Amino acid sequence: MAPSSIIAGLTPKTQNLKEVFLGYLISAAEIALKDEPKTLRYSIALPRDENAPGAKSIYVLEEYEDGAGFDVHLQQKAVQSIMHHVENGGLADEPVTLMLSIDGSLNFTRSDIDQLSDPFVTVTEFFYKPGTGRDALLEIASVFAAGKAESGTWGLSLYPEANSEDVLRVVGNI
Repeated sequence: MAPSSIIAGLTPKTQNLKEVFLGYLISAAEIALKDEPKTLRYSIALPRDENAPGAKSIYVLEEYEDGAGFDVHLQQKAVQSIMHHVENGGLADEPVTLMLSIDGSLNFTRSDIDQLSDPFVTVTEFFYKPGTGRDALLEIASVFAAGKAESGTWGLSLYPEANSEDVLRVVGNI
């Protein structure tokens, strides 16, 4: 497996379960960043508006150097506990999971992002008219280059869909 990214959306049934999931995810992040050299990124994002629909949701963005790095991560006790809660009905909805391939030329994260206490994360999906996605990717790649030059853009990743050139996902940290 080449470098890959996983974007997961979890919506716990209750606020109490949200706190349980967050505890496990924070533990998993600390271990991943300290002891898993093939884990390239592990970020947890929460909705800012506590009164919005989906306010209990938790989003996790993970990047791995290869399949072996992902396999090591799955062995963590905290990750096993998360999976146990998912398998035993801890979520209000099925988790949303996107497995995406990384193109290094369309992916950057500034090293000093770790010093930010609350960066804004956005995940966007673009669905283009059939046959137009390739041209759109070229245009968005120029936006990517501009973002890379801006000091206020902390990270930006473009993920073309492997099975359809007319679908593109963008993750930005600003």
